[in-house]
Amino acid sequence: MKRFHYGRCLTAAAILSAALQAAHADTEKGNLRQPQRETTSLEKCGVIMKDDSGKSTLLSLPSLHVATMSESTPFTLPNDAPSGVTAVGCSRQSIVPKIYDYRVLKAGYPLYITGPAGRAAVALEARDGQVQIRVIRGDLTPDEATQIQESIDQIQSLFNNSSIAKHRP
Repeated sequence: MKRFHYGRCLTAAAILSAALQAAHADTEKGNLRQPQRETTSLEKCGVIMKDDSGKSTLLSLPSLHVATMSESTPFTLPNDAPSGVTAVGCSRQSIVPKIYDYRVLKAGYPLYITGPAGRAAVALEARDGQVQIRVIRGDLTPDEATQIQESIDQIQSLFNNSSIAKHRP
């Protein structure tokens, strides 16, 4: 059984959670364009980049949807994404990675996932070909730990067998 790689990266988790919750609140107030597809309303995504001082900043992008990726579609950042993106972050109903999240890793970006109300956050990463998860905020429930392990096993297999080449602009 693979081991979870636990770590603490509260700054990134706090930025991700606060920014995505603010974007969700703006969407609810009608200040942002509503997602077109039902499945995208279950997640709010953005990109993480470093500013001139080296501080990580999250920019919410209503055009960015990771959960709706299909098996045959490589992940690419939307046209409105700025340059200098270092990671992708999504706020979802569950912190359990989805099967096609590996496509974000193949594109060369880690994927930060926060759960409802920012209770927990994880980072899905690939290091030396090994897909791993880091808990960066909160604790996993026993059910989440089981579901995450099953998801990581599936993602690792897809990651290893994917014909999608690693690409990062």
